Amino acid sequence: MTSDNDEGSLGDGVDLLSRLNDSTSPLGMFPGSSGSSQHQRSPAMNSKRFRTHLTPIQVHVMKSLFNDYKTPSMTECDMLGQEIGLHKRVVQVWFQNARAKERKARASNGDEELQRSTSSHCSTCSIEYSGALTLQDHIFTHEHIQRIKDSGNPRVSSASAHPIPTPSTSAMFDDSAENRRKPVRDRKGPVKTPSTSASGVAQFPYNLMYGMPAGQLPMIFDPNIVGTPVTMLQIPETVMTRIAEDLQAGHSHTVFTQDGKHFSELESTLEAADSACAQATDVEVGWACSQCSNVFQSEALLKNHQRMICQQNDAVFKLVQTHYECRPCSQKFGTQEEFKQHCSTSSHKSSR
Repeated sequence: MTSDNDEGSLGDGVDLLSRLNDSTSPLGMFPGSSGSSQHQRSPAMNSKRFRTHLTPIQVHVMKSLFNDYKTPSMTECDMLGQEIGLHKRVVQVWFQNARAKERKARASNGDEELQRSTSSHCSTCSIEYSGALTLQDHIFTHEHIQRIKDSGNPRVSSASAHPIPTPSTSAMFDDSAENRRKPVRDRKGPVKTPSTSASGVAQFPYNLMYGMPAGQLPMIFDPNIVGTPVTMLQIPETVMTRIAEDLQAGHSHTVFTQDGKHFSELESTLEAADSACAQATDVEVGWACSQCSNVFQSEALLKNHQRMICQQNDAVFKLVQTHYECRPCSQKFGTQEEFKQHCSTSSHKSSR
């Protein structure tokens, strides 16, 4: 792992999501991805090496805490990692990289020392620091981190200070209310396993986690093992709702466009020559677990997840994305806007 990486990923191997950011890729809806669809790699190659990908919420939380405190202990990295779904060493390396970047930036300005927070209160939680409660004590508590997460999530209602958690890693590591209020360095004993919720949401297999060697723990938090929640996919909220409803109804698949629009809308906005070039093409782009609803980049990854975690269910729910394809150019686009931009290029005009 190096400090040269962007904020959304750590590590030096092959980027499993390197081709997924471009909406021309069937999996462009997955977060934290970068690269071009012109350099696609096979699933076999992708499975050999991976880097840790950070969600916007994870980066938002770590940035916020870094602004207040730049040198967390390994225990504090562990606690923060449990709250945001990252292994403690991933958190540790992120802070190391962040410190290195800040030192480099300050050195270019002639400064040598890292800036330390001199704040006497937490504006997020409206708490004053004192001898009994220091900044370091407070910012690594569950309550503070949850508020930071909520502030970075546009879907969380401002009217609810403590929304019901989704089946995420933060819920997996939930502890007793009394223990959550304690600073991390005052905590004693192992994290307690939460009881099964009344809603029937699948809980994390603690027996699996505690039985694994420490060196294998980072894989538990990899999206290729746990999957990507539907709410983290880069698709309109209306599409998320449709996927959730179809999953709950027990359907085998759902069909959608990445921009949430109908193909007929594209035809009505194009010139006749360009409209004649357009066609709708359906591609299977994701495979969801019917038990936990998380989405995977391939059916093989889903099956592996079901063998390891959601062992009570082997049903496959397919996400089918309708692409806007240009027949003469043999190119597919995820959104209507991208297709329109393509129609204005000289290469398209010469091919149509």
